Amino acid sequence: MKGEAKNMAGLVLHQASRLSEFGVRVKRVSSTLPEELLDYAHWDDYYVFGRVSRGTCRIAVDFAEYALGAGDMVCVCPYQAHQVVDKGEAEAVLLFVDAALLDVPAKRLLAEYAVSPRPFQLDREQVSEWEALIAAISRRMGQTPFDDMAKWLICRLAVAAAGVALEAVGRAIGGRNESRRALEIVAAFRKILQEEKGAAGEIARHAETLRISRVYLNEVVKSVTGMSVSRYVRCERVLQARRLLLYTELSVKEIAVELGYDDYAYFTRLFTKETGVPPSVYREKHLG
Repeated sequence: MKGEAKNMAGLVLHQASRLSEFGVRVKRVSSTLPEELLDYAHWDDYYVFGRVSRGTCRIAVDFAEYALGAGDMVCVCPYQAHQVVDKGEAEAVLLFVDAALLDVPAKRLLAEYAVSPRPFQLDREQVSEWEALIAAISRRMGQTPFDDMAKWLICRLAVAAAGVALEAVGRAIGGRNESRRALEIVAAFRKILQEEKGAAGEIARHAETLRISRVYLNEVVKSVTGMSVSRYVRCERVLQARRLLLYTELSVKEIAVELGYDDYAYFTRLFTKETGVPPSVYREKHLG
C-alpha cells in the first residue's frame, strides 16, 4: 500500500505526512499550493488538528462523512481512519502533533470528542491565537538547522496551538445534550473495547471494570450514541474490522479472531449486516 509502514504492533500506518524528528508538522492546503491532500483512507499514530479558513470540503473520519465550511475545525485522533472525500476549493491549515507531546487530560478530552466527532469553530480570540501560533511554528520550522532550544520552543508552540483547539472542543462538548460524565463513560468504554478484544458477551465484565452496572452502561451509551450497548459494541467491532481490512494484511479469519469472534461465519454475517457487503468484498472494493 502506498506511503505506509508497519508499527511495533504490526498495524499499517500512513507515513506520507511525516512529522519532524521532534513530533510537529504544519501543512497548508489550497488549490494554489502543489502539495496534495490524501484522497484515500489512511490512519496515523499522531493527532491532527485541521481548520478550514476559506471554501468548503468534505472529509471522512472513521468512515462517517462531514461537510466543512469556512471556520470549521476538526480533530483526528491516532488510529482513526480519515480521508479527504472532496477537497473542493478549501483553504486549510493542518497541525500534526505527536501523541507524546499532549498530556493525559488533553488526550482524555480528545477521546471524549472522538466518541462523536463533529466540526466545531473557534471564537474570534481563539482564531487570532491559533493563527499567530501556526505562523510562529511555520516561521521557526523554516529556520533550519534546529538547535535544541528551537525544537523545544516549536514543541511548546504546537502544544499551545493544540490547547486553543482543545479549549474550543471543551466548549463544544459542553454545549451538547449529552452530559460530560456520560461522554467520559462512553469514551472509557470505547477504550476498553479497543484494548481488550472480546465479543458482546463481555459487556457485563466491562461495566464492572468501569464500576457501574450494565443497565446504567446501556442507559449512558444510548443517551450519547442513540444505540443500545450491544449494538454499539457491534458497531465498534465492525469499525475496527474495517480498519484492519484496509490497513493490515491479516486474513478475514485472523481479523475475526483478533476482534474476539471465534465463529468466523458469525463474524462475516455481522459485518455484512452492518456494511452491506462481506469482509472480503469490502477489502477488494476499497483496495482493488
